[in-house]
Amino acid sequence: ADALPGEALHDVGQNPVIASSIGATQHTQATRASAKDFPLMAEQSSPKWFERIGGSIDLVQVGEEEDAFFLSGRSRNPDSVEFMRFFVDLRQGFLKAFGRSVDFNVTCHPAEDGEYIVNLAPVACMQRITVPQGEGCLGLNFDFENPDLGERVTQKRLPVASVDCSHGKGNILAASDTYWEIALDGRSMLQRLYDFNRKPGSRAVAGALLEELLE
Repeated sequence: ADALPGEALHDVGQNPVIASSIGATQHTQATRASAKDFPLMAEQSSPKWFERIGGSIDLVQVGEEEDAFFLSGRSRNPDSVEFMRFFVDLRQGFLKAFGRSVDFNVTCHPAEDGEYIVNLAPVACMQRITVPQGEGCLGLNFDFENPDLGERVTQKRLPVASVDCSHGKGNILAASDTYWEIALDGRSMLQRLYDFNRKPGSRAVAGALLEELLE
């Protein structure tokens, strides 16, 4: 159907805690954009249609590490009970496997053909830590660490620390000229970002949950 005057496509998502301005919980974030604006969010690998949820499900590899991925669902009716229940059950399955040591970046992107793409990336619970002045981000006294890997963002060629509703799709908020130049690495930068935020073991859990919930 034709758009009404002033009508535009928007995406929406829920940040992991580390990227939330609320702090102790998450908030939703909306952007005037479609999947076309952020190609990574529309990538596909081997999508499979499941009649029971009225949509297709796919595992999309982003980084070089096995656990640097997101699970992608496509449907023309993303608000259907069956489709939403699948993602709720999926999230609960990850929480049962990892407890409170896993977080999520969850986004929904409209496509111009009428489909909606829901992406869920299980990520580590990233932590902001205090470091000696001059050794942290932007030469300050703080850094961001993946506690599962024992790695810090300042050890990586990255302009940001978290896979979230903005950075996870490629909308990078670069805080310096140096970070701006790093952001221009494009896809390779996103690969490093997903590698840094990965939750070890999450890809295996995802595979088991897909068999349990859909087969």
